[in-house]
Amino acid sequence: MWADWLADPDGFLAVAEYNGKVVGISMLECFHPGEWYLAGLRVHPEMAGRGIAARLNDYMLDYWQRRHHRGVVRLATHNPKVKHLCDRTGFHSIGEFTIFVSPSMPESVQTLQPLLLDQVDPAISLAEKSPVFEWHARLYGHGWSWSDLHPKYIIAAVEKGCAWLWRDGLGVLVIGEDKEDDGVMPLIELVGCSKEHLTALLQDYRRLAARLGYRKAGWVASLHPELQPYLLEAGFYRDWDRALSVYELNAPGALKSC
Repeated sequence: MWADWLADPDGFLAVAEYNGKVVGISMLECFHPGEWYLAGLRVHPEMAGRGIAARLNDYMLDYWQRRHHRGVVRLATHNPKVKHLCDRTGFHSIGEFTIFVSPSMPESVQTLQPLLLDQVDPAISLAEKSPVFEWHARLYGHGWSWSDLHPKYIIAAVEKGCAWLWRDGLGVLVIGEDKEDDGVMPLIELVGCSKEHLTALLQDYRRLAARLGYRKAGWVASLHPELQPYLLEAGFYRDWDRALSVYELNAPGALKSC
């Protein structure tokens, strides 16, 4: 991640110094023209409580407002102090997310066919009409960060063999991968279908995970109350007692991202 930040031609990496030593960092990533993400706000533990995080946060927002003052900037946090910063600087919470996990299901699955490039637009339309997309604040998942849904993400997944149509177009599934201490685990990036099909699609995702050689299937999913029964019915359990709150700030006069 550090190397990616340093090599990012569109992003902006800031550090806080004290007595010639780096004591804090923050990164403003450009996901798409007009769409920004604040990541990696960290302060050295020995320097906590001195207002460094607030200064970094204000500095990054000032940079965004002066240089790019359009579109939307988002961040995700479970830290109460960062949430307070968000409230003070005009952000608003758009959803809470946490990790759900299920053992992979070593059974045959015939309902998932690889998505083709000429099917990307219909797949996006299907996902955008799905109630799951609404429950997920109309955001595309990148593991532990979120963005607007852009075709480039689906195209990249197709090229990597990580996107599928379900039951001849009744659903769509896109996955990524998350590194863990004991290996890797797939994570849903996008799923779309009707409510009546969601449990079955999630169970087929567990079967797909087994076919791909994973021991578990994961999803950093919304805590929207309407989604929870489907996760439970499909065999997923919450694997983290905390939750990330996703915040966003729209530039004055900008349309809210959708």
